[in-house]
Amino acid sequence: MLTDDPAERKHIPLARGCLDYFPSALVAIAALSAKGNDQHNPGDVLHWDRAKSGDEADALLRHFLQRGTADADGVLHSTKLAWRALALLQKELEAAGAPIAPGARNVPTLSADLPDSPIVAALIELHDEDAATAGLKAGEAFANRSESVLLPPHVVIGDKRVLLDAEHDHAAYVAATAAMAGEGS
Repeated sequence: MLTDDPAERKHIPLARGCLDYFPSALVAIAALSAKGNDQHNPGDVLHWDRAKSGDEADALLRHFLQRGTADADGVLHSTKLAWRALALLQKELEAAGAPIAPGARNVPTLSADLPDSPIVAALIELHDEDAATAGLKAGEAFANRSESVLLPPHVVIGDKRVLLDAEHDHAAYVAATAAMAGEGS
């Protein structure tokens, strides 16, 4: 989240550049988080259950259309819009390598059918020196495949994140296989 470099941390004004700008809005978002947790996870400790309602962009726009009014539960649509915008941003930052939010639970991970995954198959093929796609980047390997496959921006194996895009090739395969080897022990 924050850099370990004290000099760099001083240039990230969390209080003056965020909390002091939006104190009421952040209080409203925190209250909405608590209300949502009570609704979706009654009796459980406050957390963001990622297995529930992950359509941030669509929900954000639905609430945007009703901005300035309250939802049926009395919460302003703008509060829900802001929560969804933060959720969308957090997921995008995580996909780019930021740590998973400490309050997140049920973060999607690779399933047990990993070896049969077209993503892993392409990465394995990519690593194979004799394969027709040797030397290509992951995105290029998929572009040359006969079927159309949508790549997720990343996968999570245990506590390790592996980015899968046109910028990551052999390193992604090595990271995925190393993570899989560590997961089995």
